[in-house]
Amino acid sequence: MKTKFKITKLSEIQKFGIALSLATFAAWSSYADTEQWQGVPGVSATIDWTDAANWTSPQQTYFNQVQFRGIGANNNANFSVNNVLDGTTGVAQMPIWELDYVPTNGNYTTLINPGVTLTVGVGNHGFLTVGADQLNGSIPAPANAVETITITGSGGTLNMPGTSANLWVGQGSPTPGDNHNITLDLSGLDTFNDSTGAGSGNFIRVANGNQDQNSTMPNQNGTLYLAKTNVISLGNDFQICNTLGSNSMTCGVYLGIYNYILTGTGNLVVGGPGTGSAGAVMAFNPAFVGGADVPVAYLGGDGGDGRIDNFYIPRWWASRSISTWPSWSWPAVSTGASPNGCADILRPKRARSSATWLTCQPTSL
Repeated sequence: MKTKFKITKLSEIQKFGIALSLATFAAWSSYADTEQWQGVPGVSATIDWTDAANWTSPQQTYFNQVQFRGIGANNNANFSVNNVLDGTTGVAQMPIWELDYVPTNGNYTTLINPGVTLTVGVGNHGFLTVGADQLNGSIPAPANAVETITITGSGGTLNMPGTSANLWVGQGSPTPGDNHNITLDLSGLDTFNDSTGAGSGNFIRVANGNQDQNSTMPNQNGTLYLAKTNVISLGNDFQICNTLGSNSMTCGVYLGIYNYILTGTGNLVVGGPGTGSAGAVMAFNPAFVGGADVPVAYLGGDGGDGRIDNFYIPRWWASRSISTWPSWSWPAVSTGASPNGCADILRPKRARSSATWLTCQPTSL
């Protein structure tokens, strides 16, 4: 009774401090662990995330680094479901601190059940990394390694609410010109949210580095198919192909049916340094073109004027008008070409000019 009395007499500040200390300790101790998938279709009793037998110790996804490293993966010609997010209770609680799909020459297909949300990140973290060498620093995957990571599910959602909820899709190779590639396919998923917005550090990078800021990963390729509905509000860049060496496959981001994409104080880069003749594209997913719902894309910035800070396009598009670009189809905006071959589609604050970049002078939407 005496102890209880003293606790109840603590000031609100003291109680807040105790609660904050406990919460900080709990958060730190919970995300310190690495959790790896070990379910195998046809061998394991289930392929459900809520089945503790499908995870290594500590058998808890909550605030942990969750990894799919190759156990239970299909061969790279098999795209069938091999793991199911059937719920977010028990050992499959959300949010996940970090989610890594890093098999070599193998595919994972994650099915999210209707009404279930896969939440990656909270607070100042939340990486989603996709590619065999994403955790390897500057050491590339083997030559010609090919993988497809699919996150799918009607009525399912992928949510990345952290202020540094960064998405990497990319894979390098020691051999220039080979046929390696990594694909993240969200096209069968209803909703993708990555909308922390202005002031955050979150970004999306396809064939553009990895978590190691000092990485010199060479010859990156990467492909991203977005979900049917995408609400993306970044605090930093959206970059497609910005690699050391050169890409050997087209680096592409393929949009869904409804796409709302803001780049905050960052840039939109479609083909940065290192982009070779294989090119880089941002296009609507052909599977959604010609359907009952006409695909639309709204691109802009989080600033007061709503514009993207910088829109980079490689100079090798300079001689081609918008009507001949194979990767752009924007029914929601004007597609008139300006005299120097640039399109009046985004009206960025600045369109960079250098030996690498096309000089754009957009006029109006």
